[in-house]
Amino acid sequence: MLRRIKSRLARQPDLNNIFGIISACAVRLKERNLNDWSRYYTEERLKEKIDKQNGYIFSVDGVDIGVVFVSSDDLYYYSSVDMGKFSEPKSVALYIGTLAVKPEFRHQGYASQIIDFCKSLAIEKGIKFLRLDCNGNDNSLVEFYKKRGFEVISLMEKEPEYLLMEMRI
Repeated sequence: MLRRIKSRLARQPDLNNIFGIISACAVRLKERNLNDWSRYYTEERLKEKIDKQNGYIFSVDGVDIGVVFVSSDDLYYYSSVDMGKFSEPKSVALYIGTLAVKPEFRHQGYASQIIDFCKSLAIEKGIKFLRLDCNGNDNSLVEFYKKRGFEVISLMEKEPEYLLMEMRI
């Protein structure tokens, strides 16, 4: 039986816990020769994300199992060429900058619940698009997002192994 997750807004005191979730995922990805998170996610970068984006921590039965960072601001690393590839580039969107579920809680429907949470946030704000990017070499991740309604839009300009994805809500 799928257990419902609870969410709370991430704050600076949550930094170590968030870093633990992200680090566990990075190790799992590195085992599959996907090293992006190992290089990108430092404690300092996560501290910035907590300050600049809306971060949410998700728990089940009092155990923190996942995290997501979202923003309605265009992601700083998207070029103007990247932005122009979306179906309605000038429309406000909710960007998922990070979504992580502890490896021992994967394949239990929690990431899908986190995406549903993001969709609800967008709807509350009157936003009609969810957008994200992901490593196109991670076929299982690309398929996961497609099954949840995201479409592949294009490759990123400066990171050609990354796919831009979008969902119309």
